[in-house]
Amino acid sequence: ATSNGAVASKTEKYIGSLKVGLLADVVIFDGVNGKPSLYRAVIDADSRDVRLVLRAGKVLYGDSALVEALHPSGKTDCDEIDVCKVNKRACIKDAKIAADITNFSELKTYADSYSQKQFGKDTYGLFFCRQDKKPVDEPSCVPLRPGEFGKSDPNDKDGDGVPNDKDNCPDNFNPIRPMDKGVQSDQDKDGKGDVCDPCPLTPNSTTCKGADKNDLDGDGVPNDKDNCPGQHNKDQKDEDKDGKGDLCDLCPKKANPGDKVCPFNIYDIKSGKLSGKVTVQLKDLLVIQTDLKKQRAWVQIVAKDTGYKGADNSALMLFLGNSKVKPMPSVKAGDRVTLTGVAQDYNGQMQVSELSAFTVTAGTEPVPAAIQVTVAQLLTRAKAIEGQLVEISGVEVTNKNPDGTKDYKEFSVANTSDKTKSVRVDDLFDTSSYTGSRVCGWKNGAGVDTDCYSPRKCQCPQGRDCTKDKGLCYETGKQPVTDQRKVGDKFKTVRGILTYSYGNYKILPRNATDLVRAP
Repeated sequence: ATSNGAVASKTEKYIGSLKVGLLADVVIFDGVNGKPSLYRAVIDADSRDVRLVLRAGKVLYGDSALVEALHPSGKTDCDEIDVCKVNKRACIKDAKIAADITNFSELKTYADSYSQKQFGKDTYGLFFCRQDKKPVDEPSCVPLRPGEFGKSDPNDKDGDGVPNDKDNCPDNFNPIRPMDKGVQSDQDKDGKGDVCDPCPLTPNSTTCKGADKNDLDGDGVPNDKDNCPGQHNKDQKDEDKDGKGDLCDLCPKKANPGDKVCPFNIYDIKSGKLSGKVTVQLKDLLVIQTDLKKQRAWVQIVAKDTGYKGADNSALMLFLGNSKVKPMPSVKAGDRVTLTGVAQDYNGQMQVSELSAFTVTAGTEPVPAAIQVTVAQLLTRAKAIEGQLVEISGVEVTNKNPDGTKDYKEFSVANTSDKTKSVRVDDLFDTSSYTGSRVCGWKNGAGVDTDCYSPRKCQCPQGRDCTKDKGLCYETGKQPVTDQRKVGDKFKTVRGILTYSYGNYKILPRNATDLVRAP
């Protein structure tokens, strides 16, 4: 289960087996107490049977005696919990869930509070014991999406998002998945979807042929000659002639033979030519901005670079927070980077993350001049110029807190001459001279992995310390800055990186000088 899963996800160099050099992500179950086999020990285990949990070799949870024996300070740093009348210990502090959550009680209080706000009830039980009755509010195992399509739709009776007259299984829930390339799964191409086809590998038949080990996908082409041995493609179409059939080729129009990644460029990624998650290589891109926590970097191909095709779709965001490169090289605006990573649409924003290679050439190149637009022009071109430096002029604040009851230090501005369209301005980098002192981020020069909008932590540039006083956070030794936002404030110019997050396009000023107040 673990080794094959690691191979399938191409992570076998890191996890999946008990081998020297791999990360020791290990869970140990009770293998005794009358269980007929070691497999059943895992399958039939309940909460009390989990004896020990290690993450990268670090003890996080288990029987009290084991945790105390194996953890350097298990008795003091790991909380004792009664799990179905068995004493366990949970090392919440070591899990580093948040800087201010250091024990089990604090974790439960935080989780219940969040759940109450979101759903009007405490969190679902962490565990249940054999003697317990059926858990209250137990999630259903039946696939469904309540509320996804509103009231029952007679034109889509199975609620999978595909109208009855186009649904290849109109009575069975079989939505189009990201890997299905825009159509419902139908391996044998007989018009009956796999979910309701009695013989999904034998076209137009109710008498299923036995699996042929030499032709696993049943398309009539032997495995050793099949350019998509795992997918039924009798035509063997291969438009780019790279030996991979179009049906299973992540880039069917761009040759990537063997293990080579798809040769997409930044324009391909930003203009929507990719489908799903695709591994890409990008070379010699200019870094135009990074955030304070060094988890995001915006990169761009510029006019002097080979392959430059204009400003539209020339920039994107790199998410560094889940990089596989350890340690991550330091990067700043003006540097050049070459990388391999996974390009994908993340909640409406095309970005590259999960970096497997990342090299930095230090430099001091200037950032390209800001694209000057009105708010209306910005919104019209937003998708194409997202990730670049933009500038709007002659604007005023139309909403000092567009998030209502929550306050993420954003505000909305519109052109004074046209207040029908507005865009948000966010303080992800630094606008503290206008939006007030910031929250969360860094402590004693080291990153603190907490929500940047939590009111519990202060944020300063990396390498500096912060102080919190009366709800205001500011750099130690300096004075706090109060929030100056108010409707009607006018700005001569607002400049910053244009990004997309949480359903909105936003301008991110790089520092206080990117906000120029009107006289």
